[in-house]
Amino acid sequence: MGSQSPRDTYRQIADTLRAEISDSSLSGEHGRLGSEAELSDRFRVARNTLRRALNELARDGLIYSVPTKGWFVGRPTTDAKPADQTAIAAELAREIQDGHPAPGEKLATAPQIARRYGVTMYIARQALITLSAKGLIESHHGKGWFVCESSK
Repeated sequence: MGSQSPRDTYRQIADTLRAEISDSSLSGEHGRLGSEAELSDRFRVARNTLRRALNELARDGLIYSVPTKGWFVGRPTTDAKPADQTAIAAELAREIQDGHPAPGEKLATAPQIARRYGVTMYIARQALITLSAKGLIESHHGKGWFVCESSK
């Protein structure tokens, strides 16, 4: 950014982003600003300096963060509640009951489920354990989770 002090740098970054937001040069309402790594590279600053600027804009209600997704323009929607293990297990159970995947077929992996629902690996694994406890899926050591033959 320049040779000014970190205090001035974070304010300059915040002012630059604030101007871009008000000029609508960022893609639409709820446009993605980027991840902290991307923004640090863009402004050529340490992440701590960048975080100060982002936190200032977040306090002003101009941006918000979505864990593992990045920073976005606007305010988060209040109805967009992240899925929990019970909701994920229920949806996967419905899919299994509908035959997708069919009995004997391999189920999505925990990382795939985590990405699909935007949750942590822990929550994805807990959903799989819930399905296993219900007798819908079983683990084949080293191969993954499979739909039980008697799950229909």
